[in-house]
Amino acid sequence: MKQIICDMRQGPQRSRRLILLLVGVSAGILLAALLSARCADKSPLLPKDVTLLESGWTDEEGNSVELPVKQTYRPEGRSLERVLPAGDGSLRSLLFYAKYQNARLFWNGEELGRCLCRPEGRDKTRGKVFTLFPLPEESGVLRIETQPLLGDSVLYEISVPQIGSAGALIHGMIADELLGLIITAAIFCFGLFLLICGLQALCTTAQKEDTQTFQASYLHIGLFALMFSLYSLIITDTIHLFVPNSYLIYLMEFLLFMLMPIPLLALAVEVCTARFRMLLTAGCCILFINFTIQTLFHFCLGWELRRGLTVTHLLMTLSALLLFPALVSAGRKQNGRWWSLLAFFPVLVGALADIFRFYLPAFYQKAVGFQLGVLVFLLLQTGYLLRQNLRYYESYLRSGAYRQMAYTDALTGLANRTAFEEKLIEVQEKLESYSSIWCISADINNLKETNDTLGHAAGDGLIRQAAQILCTAVGGEATVYRVGGDEFVLLLFDRSESAARAVRSRLDAALEQYNRCHTLELSIALGCDRFHFSEADTMSRLLSRADGLMYQDKRRWKEAQNRETK
Repeated sequence: MKQIICDMRQGPQRSRRLILLLVGVSAGILLAALLSARCADKSPLLPKDVTLLESGWTDEEGNSVELPVKQTYRPEGRSLERVLPAGDGSLRSLLFYAKYQNARLFWNGEELGRCLCRPEGRDKTRGKVFTLFPLPEESGVLRIETQPLLGDSVLYEISVPQIGSAGALIHGMIADELLGLIITAAIFCFGLFLLICGLQALCTTAQKEDTQTFQASYLHIGLFALMFSLYSLIITDTIHLFVPNSYLIYLMEFLLFMLMPIPLLALAVEVCTARFRMLLTAGCCILFINFTIQTLFHFCLGWELRRGLTVTHLLMTLSALLLFPALVSAGRKQNGRWWSLLAFFPVLVGALADIFRFYLPAFYQKAVGFQLGVLVFLLLQTGYLLRQNLRYYESYLRSGAYRQMAYTDALTGLANRTAFEEKLIEVQEKLESYSSIWCISADINNLKETNDTLGHAAGDGLIRQAAQILCTAVGGEATVYRVGGDEFVLLLFDRSESAARAVRSRLDAALEQYNRCHTLELSIALGCDRFHFSEADTMSRLLSRADGLMYQDKRRWKEAQNRETK
């Protein structure tokens, strides 16, 4: 009764703690995302010898423009220019990127270079393209002309040109994203670790039905983490330094983004109640259909993947809204699922926050709320799964110990009758996998007289000695079972007749050696027979025949003893 009252008191307290933790994590994700949006342009790691050309620009109508800026579609494109002072004598370069538009840069009216997201003769864009131009040292007018490529459904961003040495520009690109790259590496390590743990659990406990959900959790979360880490790397600017194929980067960015929610929904399917299972499964199918259709349209019809981003965002939002009640129901159904449920909230909050921020006109930097949410999610899930792993491992060890106790004879340490009967059933079901089967039945002679005259302790000693002799004589060629008080059975598989006779000879020799060294003699009656595959034989019949031969041997021993007595 006291325990029940204590649990009733602790229930509301645990709920309050979970709610407070949930609110705190969500608020932290939102705050980090908002701060990153405000501070991302002013990276303290940016080299001092790199100049950002943010201000001083004028458009074709003479209006002042500050970069970066998102502008609506104009068929004739946009044109911006500004005056640049002369350099300091060192070699300087200009770094510029274009996104879903072709850009041409001019210096004092002469073309300086091109940054083409869709080269001439191509029907597909390459997303974002970076170009590094050598810049003259003298002062002059820099003009940027852009040509939009995706029509009026997209806001076109004109990025901030950067001036400096080539090494400083590259260093600045990496340094500006260093924190994100570290988080991405951490997420990748978590994902690889969870996948390895899942495969290890799958190999060691695959036969236990109660661990199937546990294994699936490892594998689904690990797969999601690896996909997300690759996606996070793809959307960085640094990846363009190492992968010159911008189209491949563009393609992987959208394909991974469309597939990422599927492992999370599949994970929820494993733990949710029956009424949500069908909805989540349908959600997985819809996401995969969206991925398939957009991919086919892109390769067959030249469909730009960027145009379907709104549909993908809508499906991801609906998946998140469906995931929430499904996880709540799973938490109510099973104790211990609340921690797993709690880990999803940073992901949901971060993803929804970034989708919302994506459609803000003033948003320029990459989304980071989702990335931070995934890292918190993996930290929480790794802790939860490691704790569950320890529990399952302890349970696995306990069940193994209990099984050992259930199938082991306490007196001799041999396999007992229960283990023998299960072995008979197993062998009967797999007879075609054996070339030969031999059965040796053994029984201690005159054990009752020993118990009556010397006591049961002496009789137990003979039984232990007999078990030791049998095990030593057969070595690894046979399995010894104690099936009764003084009854033993030996099973030999895939052995010839000469090998079976050799076992019998070694048993007789071991008994003689034992009796020479002990005053209390030990005698064992033996009966040996083989399985007849061509006669529709059974293991029960084989055992009966071996028992019959053993009793014949026992009668012969008794007759010999009677003759010696007379």
